[in-house]
Amino acid sequence: MRISHRLALHALWIATALRVLVPSAADPDLWGHLLFGDVFLHAGIASTNGFAYTTPAHPWIDHELCAEAVMAAVYAALGSRGLVLLKVMLVLATLALVRRAALRRCHATWAATIATAFSAVIMAPGFMIRPQLFTLLGVALVLELVGRAHYRPRGVAWMLPLVVAVWINLHGGALAGIGLAAIGLAAGAWHGPARRRELEPPAGLDARSPVIAGPAPRPRQRADLTRAAILILLLAAATLVNVYGARLPWFLVTKVTPRVPISEWAPVPLADLSFAAFKAALVAIVGWLVLARRGRLAETLVVLAAATAALLHQRHIPLFAIAAAPLLAAALRDVGALLRLGRRQRSCARLLRGGIAGLTAGSYRRRSRHLPRAGAAVPDAERHRRPRRLAVRLGRGGALVAAGR
Repeated sequence: MRISHRLALHALWIATALRVLVPSAADPDLWGHLLFGDVFLHAGIASTNGFAYTTPAHPWIDHELCAEAVMAAVYAALGSRGLVLLKVMLVLATLALVRRAALRRCHATWAATIATAFSAVIMAPGFMIRPQLFTLLGVALVLELVGRAHYRPRGVAWMLPLVVAVWINLHGGALAGIGLAAIGLAAGAWHGPARRRELEPPAGLDARSPVIAGPAPRPRQRADLTRAAILILLLAAATLVNVYGARLPWFLVTKVTPRVPISEWAPVPLADLSFAAFKAALVAIVGWLVLARRGRLAETLVVLAAATAALLHQRHIPLFAIAAAPLLAAALRDVGALLRLGRRQRSCARLLRGGIAGLTAGSYRRRSRHLPRAGAAVPDAERHRRPRRLAVRLGRGGALVAAGR
């Protein structure tokens, strides 16, 4: 692909992201986040909630402590424009990881670009200046590492505990990343040996010989499952690397994760046109999984888990957009392949009709020129002349052959 085409595709998803990013409005919680971060930077960690006059001595656990400190430092240095710049940088980094994952899945630059741009549109409600932006980046990074390891506990996947150890100090959404990573690793460890068994011939059998896939080898599957379990335990242990210790993950599980009376925690209404981009992407991916049957087990379970969370809580829609972008890109690539195949077949049909018409006309002229007179004998060479053939390629290895004299 030419450099100009690559730059144009990059400009497409970046321009789409900036279109939904730059119109920035202050979130109702923004000034509270800045205040809490400023207190942490100048007075240290507050152990009680001194901002509530009704319960000033109530123990306080701030699960967004470091993110608020970053926001307060940026605001002190650059003001409101600095906060907008911080948001743009975090979201562009997130979408760059999303595009990388989509490109690895579909191997088509145009499809990955369109899927990334559409994901940016789906994620638009979550692009407020708030600590959740760090969770969007964390989810994209975790899924990128798991995807590069092919959803198996190997290679770069062992960097996940380090990512979670940093993430848990920025925002409590690290639990969502751990959940998605655990689902992908467990499914990849379970299904990976079976797939390798289908692709690898048994010992002593030629690689070109037909192979009937048998059950997955138990020792290899047990080893993968053991490593996956160890890695998931390390992810859980990484949540303890914070100033509150075990109290922070317990607070997130018991106080934050259950449904709370906030609008963004409400389920997605299905009977109206709200969140139209999210619903369209969900229907397209489910349709592609059912019709094409090309979804891999691990990535399919991850996307379905993210979709379920998004349907139950509106605030999780951006997480679904991040997880679903690779499958959306793969679906776009398949649709493009079908359209190209149909166009190629129509072109071949026109070529076939023209070729047959030209062959018939040429054969008629030659026969008219050499027609024998009435009662004359037809020479043996003319009688036994081999017919000519016209072969037209139809794509996918097929061809149509027309015969004529």
